[in-house]
Amino acid sequence: MKLLGKPIVRSFDIFDTLIARRGKEPHRVFDIVEARAGVPGFAEARKKAERLAGRAGEYTIGTIYAELPRVLDVSESAAEGLKAMEIAVELEEVIPVAENLRLVRDGDILVSDMYLPADVIRQMLVKAGLRREVEIFVS
Repeated sequence: MKLLGKPIVRSFDIFDTLIARRGKEPHRVFDIVEARAGVPGFAEARKKAERLAGRAGEYTIGTIYAELPRVLDVSESAAEGLKAMEIAVELEEVIPVAENLRLVRDGDILVSDMYLPADVIRQMLVKAGLRREVEIFVS
């Protein structure tokens, strides 16, 4: 679309605007990982690791899982496995907000303040049905 000969680029927030999770509570993902992995206390430890990473500055899934061995009795390699499982569960749990996804056009900008990296968020959007060429910005 153009306005006075200039292309119009729109922006959309990603989570709860274009995609959502099956469970209303975001931390439900942690409960699923705990049950699948058979690691008692994972869900609470994951929340604590998230708080610690947030206080330390950079807030990404990598920094969160770097904190996990400090709050849960798991090795760094086990923490990496749990991180991969969390990402897999996030992909399973994603659902489209179809009426908003239909509004996205090629060239639009999608933004998120989520701790997941842009490549994972893109996978979630594709799973939800997004077939547009967009830029994703994560802050």
